[in-house]
Amino acid sequence: MIAFRDEAQLRAAIAEAGLEAMAGQLLATARPAQLFLRRQRRDDDLPVGASKMGGLPDWPPGRPWPSRLARPDAAAWEDSVRRQRARLDAFLDSRGLAREPRRAAHDALLIESFSRPFPLAFRAQLDLQALSELPGFDADLPRHGLLSIFEDLTGDGSGHETRLIWHDGPIAALERRAVPAEIIALSDALEPAMPWASMDQAELLEPQAALTLPHRWLTASGWRDERLFQLLRQPSQQLVLQGEPGPGDGQVGWFADRLGGWPDPIQSDPEAELPEAAPGFAPGDDRIRHVFSWGGEYYGGTRLPNSEIGGDGTTHVMLPREALLARRFGAARGVYQCD
Repeated sequence: MIAFRDEAQLRAAIAEAGLEAMAGQLLATARPAQLFLRRQRRDDDLPVGASKMGGLPDWPPGRPWPSRLARPDAAAWEDSVRRQRARLDAFLDSRGLAREPRRAAHDALLIESFSRPFPLAFRAQLDLQALSELPGFDADLPRHGLLSIFEDLTGDGSGHETRLIWHDGPIAALERRAVPAEIIALSDALEPAMPWASMDQAELLEPQAALTLPHRWLTASGWRDERLFQLLRQPSQQLVLQGEPGPGDGQVGWFADRLGGWPDPIQSDPEAELPEAAPGFAPGDDRIRHVFSWGGEYYGGTRLPNSEIGGDGTTHVMLPREALLARRFGAARGVYQCD
């Protein structure tokens, strides 16, 4: 992940890239962010409201679990599933490989879900009050409450059906909520050898402060400026993050998760995917804001449903700044990118 620990490190990287003449312009577009180390822990041992990936969500009592509506084009979605499976079966047959019977059960559940409302899958939650008291917190974000991230397991993998939900009440009033049976059934049908009941872990998110630059500096140059490429893309400029496992820590690592700041795209600028984006956005134009990004990989045993969507890429959650400042998190849009 490309980021910088502080202004001193950023200035040194600018000088190393030979961009001293642009230092003022570059520094003016730098934004703080928090990058997260994931430390796997037993989910039931974590306090209510802990910032984490996976596990069971903490939720207001009596509030319904978030769900998507029935798809008005359910027949087209069903046809897409059948065609994808036919292509897979044809590929396996051409290689003399056995078909996977479990896929039929999974596909039947998937197809049935299109014609009715279906619960979204919990992905992560962030304790904004605790995070706001630490360095690197983005000032445009709320300084209290819990931000929850959900996604549609029956989607097309684009990330567009990512949903942000902000609980602006006291975190102490939240309760841990069990996952709906429909999500568990879909997960277990896909991977019977890794049933939901066997998963009891979550991945605690531990923040480290960073400074980030907009990738648009590179795209605005048409990728022709080798100095900007060195600054924004070369691994030599990656922030060296701290977080080695300690005794009994188990699995610990970095997955490109970040809150606030500018996104670290794998492909093009994710803000360009929003309909509000203008082709001529200049570097530093913050009318589209990055809220949260997460890497698709996770540790075995973590309570995250088995799914065919996504992969080991990154989902960037973007939001028009006016919506962010008005706390209209329902306007957020996810953009999935992979190598």
